[in-house]
Amino acid sequence: MKKRMLLWLLLPVLLFGCRQAPVQEAIASLPETTQMETTEETVPETTVEEKITVYPGATEYFLGEITDYSWEQEFPPEYVMIHFCSAVVNHFDDPYNHEYVRQTFTDAGVSVHYIVDREGQIFCYIPEDRSAWHAGYGTWLDDEKYTNKMNKYSIGIEVMGMGTYKEMSGYLHKWQYNKIPKEDLGFTDAQYAALKDLVADICQRHNIPLDRDHVIGHDEFSPKKNDPGELFQWDRIIPARGEPCPVTVETEFTVDDGLHVTVTNESQKEIDSIAIYTLWYDGEGQPVDVAGELAPNAMRDTLPEVGKEKISSYIFPTVEGATQAKQVVGAIYYTDGTSWEKENLSQWLIEHICITK
Repeated sequence: MKKRMLLWLLLPVLLFGCRQAPVQEAIASLPETTQMETTEETVPETTVEEKITVYPGATEYFLGEITDYSWEQEFPPEYVMIHFCSAVVNHFDDPYNHEYVRQTFTDAGVSVHYIVDREGQIFCYIPEDRSAWHAGYGTWLDDEKYTNKMNKYSIGIEVMGMGTYKEMSGYLHKWQYNKIPKEDLGFTDAQYAALKDLVADICQRHNIPLDRDHVIGHDEFSPKKNDPGELFQWDRIIPARGEPCPVTVETEFTVDDGLHVTVTNESQKEIDSIAIYTLWYDGEGQPVDVAGELAPNAMRDTLPEVGKEKISSYIFPTVEGATQAKQVVGAIYYTDGTSWEKENLSQWLIEHICITK
């Protein structure tokens, strides 16, 4: 009995960021900052389903019997929720040991669909066809539909990482936090790269808009939570869309010399490369077929090493049959890993396919 009581007393420090156990009376007594409670009216009877959907880039590592850590999915996912986690409380010197981190989930009876380790490896704890226990108490858009029920409408992703001292102060003393190596705070390049692909894939398959209205943090659903925190760089997993293009492109075209392009970087960030589309037309303003993927006459090229300065050394040879050309920037990739993409690029190309320069 004493051991059982000790386990409940330790629960508040087992996990931070995402805490939710099955519906149990004891959970209600935990501090609100560490609870992962649910107020779902009825827990449906669960059986092992034949359909199991897992992101192709993930390793299956289910939390035991998945029926012990998830519910049958009642509704298609509408959101992706990002969390952070570690085992720093019980294993300060080895906070990202996957087995230690995994144990915090099994000990607390909580779950999540995916977890991304520091090297960018993705593991699936619960298949996407089931509802994992990760969201807890909270509300979204002041809609009763989501209040304390976001587990039913979301795919949960944990990223191994730690936040600012303010975000970690509920788990560590200041002197402890100050001993954490700087490289253990925040998130790694490998994690951002893996997470970006994972989120994009989930959103595409479930018809979830890839934007900040639908890819949200645990702290946004439940303000008493603190993950993924201030150190998480959202623009590294979701391209900024709908914003003005941060570069200007000037062109000069002659049939003999080709298309000369000058790019000026209007932003303060250093550009790694630019994806640019050239639309080719004949003398009558009709598209010249170059077998483009997004539009028949749209040829995609990459401008490398743009940097911060104005560049004027790009030349695109004239394609056969073309006498006119028009260009549009499709995407900009910065050296810090962030990016910009033109909103509705495919539709733009279709609308402009027969418009001459």
